[in-house]
Amino acid sequence: MSPLDVVTIDFRKYPDAPHWRFSMYYVGEDDHGTWLWAPAGSKAQRGDEPAVSTRHEHVKVITRGDWWTAIFTTASAEERREELYVDIATPAEWEENVVRMIDLDLDIGRWPDGSVEVLDEDEFAEHQTSLGYPDQMVDKARTTTARLYLDVVNRKEPFDQAGAEWMQRGAALGGSPL
Repeated sequence: MSPLDVVTIDFRKYPDAPHWRFSMYYVGEDDHGTWLWAPAGSKAQRGDEPAVSTRHEHVKVITRGDWWTAIFTTASAEERREELYVDIATPAEWEENVVRMIDLDLDIGRWPDGSVEVLDEDEFAEHQTSLGYPDQMVDKARTTTARLYLDVVNRKEPFDQAGAEWMQRGAALGGSPL
């Protein structure tokens, strides 16, 4: 891929229901994974709901073989919106310029004031039964969440400066809202 190639992110819910779908520009890769960027005003669609426009530019890292992905935004403290949002998800599967993952409900949010919390534990517990998550998937989601929570709290990369650095690289490439 080359910078500014468009990548479609196709988040699914177990076992294969539409969840979120949106596009971002390819920026580059490092030891953490593939980095994508989108300017403010880009569209995202949840299931078959109408698409919404993003309010902030954001950068996303798609890991290689790990059970998570993360998105970094330019949120301000006044908005009480996460500056970092880690989705616990199955490892990414690429097909050309489309990447698919199954969202496993659990998320980790970090706000501009530095506070960190695990989100959507109730949804995860409900879906274990209603969607029939396999035991191995449940165990992997929980252990990944516990490990990443500590990494986010301790600002272990890529949860410290990497997101901001890739955000700058993406913004420097330009590109209009997708």
